[in-house]
Amino acid sequence: MIEGNSINLDSYYKYSHSGMNTNGKSFTEIEDLKAAYSFAKDSKLTLENVLEAHKILTNTLGKVDKIRFDH
Repeated sequence: MIEGNSINLDSYYKYSHSGMNTNGKSFTEIEDLKAAYSFAKDSKLTLENVLEAHKILTNTLGKVDKIRFDH
């Protein structure tokens, strides 16, 4: 598992190099995670940059049609 995602590292590399299923939600979440880490690594620690990294990280989550909250 990569950060709670159902794709493991081996599958991620296979998908990356083959191009298969790279538009799926699980793959896209990992791509967002990589982009957020890269942005955070290269950016000064400020509130604005933390919020931008969060925006990048949650990009795929914003595309979910329904979110269920259990109480």
